[in-house]
Amino acid sequence: MIRIEKKEDCCGCSACVEACPAHCIRFEEDEEGYRYAKADPDRCTECGLCEKICPVLNRRPSRRENTHVYALRNRDEEVRRASSSGGVFSLLAEKTIAAGGTVFGARFDAQFDIVHDGADTLEEIVRFRGSKYVQSDMGDCYPRVRKLLKEGKPVLFSGTGCQIAGLKGFLRREDPNLTCVEVACHGVPSPAVWHRFLAEQRTEAENAVGVPARLEHFSFRDKSNGWKRYRVSARYSGPQGETILSEPFFRNAFMRGFLRNLFIRPCCHACPVKNFTSGADLLLADYWGVDRCHPEMDDDRGTSLAITLTPRGEEILHAVEDEFVAQPSTLDCALAMNQAIVCPERRPAARDRFFRMIRQESVSTTVARLTRTPFLKRLRKKAGKLATRLGLKTGKR
Repeated sequence: MIRIEKKEDCCGCSACVEACPAHCIRFEEDEEGYRYAKADPDRCTECGLCEKICPVLNRRPSRRENTHVYALRNRDEEVRRASSSGGVFSLLAEKTIAAGGTVFGARFDAQFDIVHDGADTLEEIVRFRGSKYVQSDMGDCYPRVRKLLKEGKPVLFSGTGCQIAGLKGFLRREDPNLTCVEVACHGVPSPAVWHRFLAEQRTEAENAVGVPARLEHFSFRDKSNGWKRYRVSARYSGPQGETILSEPFFRNAFMRGFLRNLFIRPCCHACPVKNFTSGADLLLADYWGVDRCHPEMDDDRGTSLAITLTPRGEEILHAVEDEFVAQPSTLDCALAMNQAIVCPERRPAARDRFFRMIRQESVSTTVARLTRTPFLKRLRKKAGKLATRLGLKTGKR
């Protein structure tokens, strides 16, 4: 029977919840807004299935030795513009749909919660484009995948490493019709913090468009000002029209707190599926640092990093190779500025303080207090810029 004694021991993948034959496991939300599996001992039959499939309890070996690395860009500039990086996932999804298959990924629902869902048409897969920095609710995706595979249909499943490991454990066998694409993960923020942030932003929007303000569109990775200096943008409508709230990622409260690890799930600091151990066939990420290793692949409109982990991963890339621009790369180049692929994010000293402070203050105020650059550091930075401008500083010695 699943017993979560430490919060670091549950990644929230929901595999045990969906697999339990006695239906005695449910999710319970804690004070930080994360959901944890809890079993009812009175209904449990002690079959042990939940423990056998848990990604935290059953860690897979690394597939690092079988990797092939590429820098990729979709040739369709419109698709690339709408994607977080190079638009490679859309190519794989379109190929799966064309073969009569189903694609699973994360999307916003009507309330802008992040949910996992399946898509059978090209129109539906558009909802999966773009990064969504909140842990998605898996719903009944695992049983749906199993049903489709039993029917002999191809399935492309994209998700974080723990979600893929959860699916693999749930299925308990490999299937030639299943392709798993891991999305490189920094960690998953608290859904409760996400909702608090949206509520605060809605208040700001209502000052511009009147009450009530309705959120129509949200982008964590708006590339209108470029891929490297992406913006966080939201469009609201109300009685007085529409307004767009947009700011650089380094000024947006939610992104600043997320990138400083203030409210990512405790398990993420001891992630059980880093270093290519999720069981995925292919890993996709932004190729940060591509300007250093492959400057010809960088036009600041988005470049994907693709790392194939199995022959199946290599096969699905080759199936769409006419649709993208590719440059073979190396693992050393790929990991130079993408260490989150192999190493869990550290737990900051301010994390517990953050959750105490937001009981009394807004998310924006709390993040601002905890991420403020110390005065002396700011002063040194300004002095360095001034020295460079005056020609007094030419570089490191």
